[in-house]
Amino acid sequence: MRRFRVAATAAAVALAAVLCIFSASCADASLMTDDDLQKRVELNCRFDLLEVGEERRYYVEIKPAGSVDDLRFFSSDDAVATVDSNGMVIALAAGEAKITARSEKASCEDVMEIVVYDEILVADEAQNGGRSFAEAAGGDGKTSIALFGDFLEPVTIKGDVYVTGIDGARLSSVTVGEGGAFSAENVTFYSGQDIEGGVFVGKGGWFKASGCRFESDEDGPVGTAVLAEDGFTGVDVSDCEFYGFACAVDARPSDGEISVRNNIFSDSDVAVSVDVRLPGSGTNAGMTGKIEDNIFLHCVECSRFSYCGKYEGELDFEDEGIKV
Repeated sequence: MRRFRVAATAAAVALAAVLCIFSASCADASLMTDDDLQKRVELNCRFDLLEVGEERRYYVEIKPAGSVDDLRFFSSDDAVATVDSNGMVIALAAGEAKITARSEKASCEDVMEIVVYDEILVADEAQNGGRSFAEAAGGDGKTSIALFGDFLEPVTIKGDVYVTGIDGARLSSVTVGEGGAFSAENVTFYSGQDIEGGVFVGKGGWFKASGCRFESDEDGPVGTAVLAEDGFTGVDVSDCEFYGFACAVDARPSDGEISVRNNIFSDSDVAVSVDVRLPGSGTNAGMTGKIEDNIFLHCVECSRFSYCGKYEGELDFEDEGIKV
């Protein structure tokens, strides 16, 4: 069923920042005496990234010095990270946890957040013999990776890979193979001279992008940002920006699910193309999903939907969106 409507939702693209800042909080401050109100415990970091197996100690400043003698540390999730009585944190598994330094007597505490990844990769280290993204992401298992810098070598995803880009991390050509699953957040997918960029989702592959940017620095719209081949399992693209492609998102016939929502498409020949025509059969694939609430800036064609005869699949397809 095709649906035609207009809805405006701007794409939100947020980049994670690794910053250590001071912060403290006190409970029940209204019940404290003037002297008690001067007591504080302050962790030396508010947010940090750790790799599985890494150990890192966080320090606490007590104000006034010596006024707290019952300081204890807690982890919100001991399966992700543990913390001992000296503030030493051990990262055990990928995930998120909060570390709390607390004084029960003074009713004061400070909390920091940590995110644990299976691997944290820095591009400069890879160039000097460190582990590359292609190596880290090429296994058959499940892995989470934080990226710093530019990783522009072609990569094939076979397992279940989750990637977060830190401070503008860039990838180029990524292929999601059969049975593979690739989830990217806050990553820039780049294509340029001699670099074929974008994401290719093969048969049985699954791809999700959130808060990402797809860009090409070639003259004129060229290439495809996200190509979902015949028989793909799923494509979910939200809150992303696409700039300078011949076709930004191209979905071929499949019984899989597609979601393209709340994105900004700019300077592309075709922003979104969905083809459900099964080759040589005169019938359509049973694709499901939603294409809606997108913004189109200087696109020749906002969206294209190709089908045979009457399409009866459960695909909510918005033809125009917000066109600028």
